[in-house]
Amino acid sequence: ISSGGGTGYASSAFSFDVSGSVPPDHVASIDLSIVASGGYTTSLHFEIPCGVSPMATCGDIDGRGEALIDISDLVYLVDYMFNEGPPSPVVAMANVDGRGGDLLDIADLIYVVNYMFHQGPAPVCDL
Repeated sequence: ISSGGGTGYASSAFSFDVSGSVPPDHVASIDLSIVASGGYTTSLHFEIPCGVSPMATCGDIDGRGEALIDISDLVYLVDYMFNEGPPSPVVAMANVDGRGGDLLDIADLIYVVNYMFHQGPAPVCDL
């Protein structure tokens, strides 16, 4: 980008189009280097969560976008784990035991049951 000579600044807007699909619980990384006249260089790094709404609720296992964790979330997790039901639309919101990762296991199920029926600690999602 050129400022056209003299003292001035120029800016530009650009966008990215990614073909294909990105799993909703993954993070897109973008590294951007800017080189200005006179040799000034700066680098920027961005990490953008894909498909996880800032308004998403940890424990929204069925992906309905509800603020409260309810029996439908528990039933969805049981169906996935024991009846070959569909996985959570956003695994990061279903992995509630604070261990993170893409694996939903019995620890997540026990955590939800404890939270819902025994006043256990609130779900902890590692986003």
